[in-house]
Amino acid sequence: MLSICNKITGTSSYLTYKDRWTWEDEVKGFLFGCPHPRSIEPLLKIHGYDVQPLVEQKYLRMASELRLREANFIGLIGPKFKEHLASYTQKMWENFEQIKDHRYTQFYYDTNDWLWTLKPAPLDYTRLMAIENMGHSYRFRRTRDHIEPVRYVRSKIKTGRLSVIKGPQVMTMKAEHRNMLKGCRQIDFSSMEPRFLLNVSGNHVAGDLYDWVASQANLKGDRTHTKIAIISSLYGSARQIPAVTKLFALQEWEYQLESNVHEDVIENYYGRPIRTEGAKGRHLLSLWLQSSAADAAIKGFANFFRSNTNLQPHWLIHDACVFSGGGNVPNEIIIDGMQFPITCEDI
Repeated sequence: MLSICNKITGTSSYLTYKDRWTWEDEVKGFLFGCPHPRSIEPLLKIHGYDVQPLVEQKYLRMASELRLREANFIGLIGPKFKEHLASYTQKMWENFEQIKDHRYTQFYYDTNDWLWTLKPAPLDYTRLMAIENMGHSYRFRRTRDHIEPVRYVRSKIKTGRLSVIKGPQVMTMKAEHRNMLKGCRQIDFSSMEPRFLLNVSGNHVAGDLYDWVASQANLKGDRTHTKIAIISSLYGSARQIPAVTKLFALQEWEYQLESNVHEDVIENYYGRPIRTEGAKGRHLLSLWLQSSAADAAIKGFANFFRSNTNLQPHWLIHDACVFSGGGNVPNEIIIDGMQFPITCEDI
C-alpha cells in the first residue's frame, strides 16, 4: 500500500492507494510525497527512475507566502491537481512494484528505519556560543539543551553516501566543533574500505592494518607512506604499488566487477544499483567499494545500537557515529560475520 503525504492533502489522515483509494489513520506500507523512513522516492531514484515532486515549486512558494503550515493543495490548486495526484501516484506505485522484491529493498528500508530513530543531540550551549562568537555560524533548530535530530537521504550521491536533508550539516561541520555536544563520544571504523575488501575476500586482519600491509608487501617507510600506498593502489593513482595491488588481489577484483556490469549498472555488495557511466578497472572498483563500505557501515551501526539500547546515536559522519550514554564499547563490530575494528573517543 502507498500513502500520500498528509502535508499535501492538508489532513490528519493519509490518502492511501492499493487497487483503490482509502483514507487511513497512519502510513500503510510506504509513503509518497515527503521525507519519511518509508518514502519511496529515494529508492526509485537509486534505481534510475525519474521522480518529479507532486507539488510544483510555485505552489509551495504560494503556501509559504500565505503561511499555510498544513496546506490543502487539492483545494488550493483545484481539480486538475487532484487528477494529477491520483494518476502520478498510481504510476509511481507501479514503478515501485517493479523493485519491491529487489534484494536491496529490504536492506534499504531496514537500515533507513534505524536512521530515522537518531535522537536529538545533547547541546553544550556555552560551547556553541563560543563557536559562534569566533565567527562560525551553524543553522539548525535547537533549544538550550538539544539540537534537532539529523535526517539523511542516500539518493543524492551515486555511491550512496549520506547527505543531510534536515538538521545540522554534520557532514561538513569542522571536527573540532563537534564538542558543542555534551557528554558524547564517537566511534569510528578503522580503515573501513580496505578492510571491507579484505574481509569479503576472506582475509581478516586482526591487528593494525598498516603494520600488516607494510609487512606483507615489504614496504619501507612510516605509516603515512603505507597509507598513501594503500589509497593509491586501491583507487588507481599514478603512485600504485605492485606489491599492494597483488596483496589486495585488485586485478582479480577488476575482472570480476567488469563482468558484473549490465547495461552500465553494477550492484554493490548489498544490491544497491550504481550507474557506472562507463567506468572500468580501478575506477569501477572504487565505486563498488565506496558504495559497499558505506552501506556496511550503516548496517554495522544499526545492529550495534539496536543491541545496545543504553547508548543513544545522534550523528553519522561517513564511517563514524557520535553517540551519548554510558557503558563500555567493544573493540570491533561484526557485520555479516565479518569483523571490523572500531575506535572510541570522547569529543
